[in-house]
Amino acid sequence: MNKLIDKYVYAVVSKLPVNQKDDISKELYTLIDDMLESDRSDASEESKVEKILLELGDPKLLVEKYKGKKRYLIGPKNFDNYLLVLKIVLLTVLVGITVSKGFELAFSDKNFLNMLVSYLESLYQALLSAFVWVTVIFGVVEYYDYDIEQLAKNEIWNIKKLPEIPGKKAKISLVEPILGIIFSSIFIFVLYFTPEVIAAYISKDDGGYKVIPVFEVDALRGYGSLLIGLFVITIVKEVLKLIQRRWTLKLAIITSVLTLASTLLTLVVFLDQSIWNVHFFDFILPDIVNNPDFSFPSWEQTIYAVMITVVIITIINIIVTLYKGYKYSKK
Repeated sequence: MNKLIDKYVYAVVSKLPVNQKDDISKELYTLIDDMLESDRSDASEESKVEKILLELGDPKLLVEKYKGKKRYLIGPKNFDNYLLVLKIVLLTVLVGITVSKGFELAFSDKNFLNMLVSYLESLYQALLSAFVWVTVIFGVVEYYDYDIEQLAKNEIWNIKKLPEIPGKKAKISLVEPILGIIFSSIFIFVLYFTPEVIAAYISKDDGGYKVIPVFEVDALRGYGSLLIGLFVITIVKEVLKLIQRRWTLKLAIITSVLTLASTLLTLVVFLDQSIWNVHFFDFILPDIVNNPDFSFPSWEQTIYAVMITVVIITIINIIVTLYKGYKYSKK
């Protein structure tokens, strides 16, 4: 099969929903073969192929024709990705808030009705915030017309603009950005809306539970805007990978910068000693350790150790990301 035709078909079907890819791929190959057979000129096969592909036009325009009805809430180019990310984030937030509140109800003696009201308030605020921020992120992407591989609007599409078909290792699996969105949504929204459930739950002799919170909730809520910023940065990074779906040097640089920014925000929030319950170990130690001479490291030592680990992981992640971008851009 002609490599130029393969590249053209890939450029079209890579932007289509999964359930359409195979049928439209076969349709395009058949169409191009028919057009080649009907061309009785003496031109070389390569010239004929180039002429046919130019007649078919920019693959991005062909994608829109195959998608059918256009949707403009965000824009047809990124609308499918917007819906996918929105569904993932909303479902994740729903599950995260429900589980955390259910956990709190199971291990506390709070009034059920009060807990239900608290749950509905938290759920409403979390879902609304998730919807707003995901929409804002895609709105900004649409406003700046972000597309790493997009042609400038004043350029005329031609055969040379067809992207190379990425190798298996150069592709970004759909699972990777989806998992990133899920875990970051759970972590940040639970931390933002229900931080009190992050605690040690120690059973008492009377059958109840003693709840020892990890955070000083009021102090942590003072960092609400930074936590939202952390969520936005993380989602933007995963959305860019979701849109691009292959490693390039430009994508690697952008995601590395966003990773660095999210790590800096994490350090700003979690290195503040005031957000931690500094007596956490003092409260739980007698209940879980029988040896009175045993002692945990201080909160300060523990926090610094965790943050150093986060920094090391970030550095490794950035190095690996830049390496992928450099390696697969060259190919």
